[in-house]
Amino acid sequence: MAVGKYIGVVFTGDTTDVNLFTLMGSPTEVRTYRFRIATGARIGQVAAAAALTIGQFPAGSIIEIVNQGEIQGRGGAPNGGAGGDAIYATYTNQTVNINNIGAIRAGGGGGGKGGNGGAGGQGGSGTYTATTSPPYDASNFWIEGIDGLSAFPYLDITYGGVVIRDGNWDDYPAPYPTTWGQYERGAHFGFTSGSGGQGVGYAVIRNVPTPSVGGAGGAGGVAGNGGKGFGYEGAGTNAVAPSSPTAGVAGGTGAGRGGDGGTAGASGNGGGWGGVGFNAAGGSNGLTGDAGNVGAGAAGTGGTAGQTGGAAGRAIVKGAATVNITGAGGINGATV
Repeated sequence: MAVGKYIGVVFTGDTTDVNLFTLMGSPTEVRTYRFRIATGARIGQVAAAAALTIGQFPAGSIIEIVNQGEIQGRGGAPNGGAGGDAIYATYTNQTVNINNIGAIRAGGGGGGKGGNGGAGGQGGSGTYTATTSPPYDASNFWIEGIDGLSAFPYLDITYGGVVIRDGNWDDYPAPYPTTWGQYERGAHFGFTSGSGGQGVGYAVIRNVPTPSVGGAGGAGGVAGNGGKGFGYEGAGTNAVAPSSPTAGVAGGTGAGRGGDGGTAGASGNGGGWGGVGFNAAGGSNGLTGDAGNVGAGAAGTGGTAGQTGGAAGRAIVKGAATVNITGAGGINGATV
C-alpha cells in the first residue's frame, strides 16, 4: 500500500523464505519501503539462503523494517549441519533500518556424529589333540603276543582297518611300547590271536594334533545421530545414544577368544538459537584378541573420529551495506 513516498507491507502470520525486493514486484522507483512483522508472526527459513532477504532495491532507497514478531533461520541438520541465517542484507547503495522489538534468531548448528568403535581383533590360533577310541574289533586292535613258531614277541596294531604295524617286536627283551606314533594302547580286551599266534588284545586309541581357529572379534559400537539445531522448523534435539559393542567370540580348543569391540563415541546435541552444534567424541579402539597356545591374537581396529558440531547461523549478514539496528529485541547469532 503506497502512502505518499512510502509503500508498506505487514506480515501477520507465518511465512517463509521472503525476498522483500521480489515481494514488492522488483520496483524501479527510489523511495522508502516499509515493512512490519506483527506480534506473533514469524518469517522462517526453509530453502532460501536466509529467512528474510532484503534484495537490491533501486540505489538511494530506504528499507524500514519494524520487527514485532520473529525472524528465524532454520536449524542445522543432525550430524554437523550448519544453522541458517535470519537476515541477508549485503546490498549496497541503499539503507536498511531495522527496529527490532521482537527477536532475530539465527539457526543453531547440528550436533556432530560420534565415531564408531573399532572391531575387536581375532583370537590367536591354537592346537589340541583330537582323541578317538573305537571299541576293540577286527578293524581296531592292539595285540601283544609270542609267535608260536619263532617264539619271538610280536606287536600288531590296526586302526580303522588299516594296518599300522604287523610283525615281530625286535626290541625284545625290552617291554612292549604303550604308544606308537599317533596310536596308544587302550583298555585291556582279553586273550586273542594276532599275526604270530596267541596274544593279549587291547583297544587302540588314536591321538591326532588338530589346529583350531581363534574366535572372531566383536563388532564396534555404532554412534547415534547428532541432534538437530534450534530453528524455524522446531526446537533443537539431543543426540541419539550409540549402540553397544559386541563381545568377542570364543575360539576353538586351545585358540584365543576374539577381542571385544570398541565403544562408540557420544554424539553431540544440537546448538541453541545462534549457537554452534556440540562436538562429538571419537570411538575407542577394538581390543586385541587373546593369544592361543600357538599364535598371538590380532590387534583390534581403531575407532573413527567424531564429527565437529555444525556452524551457527548468522543473525544478520550485511557485509559493507548500511544496516542500522535499533530496538531492545533479542538477537541470537552474529552480525557480520
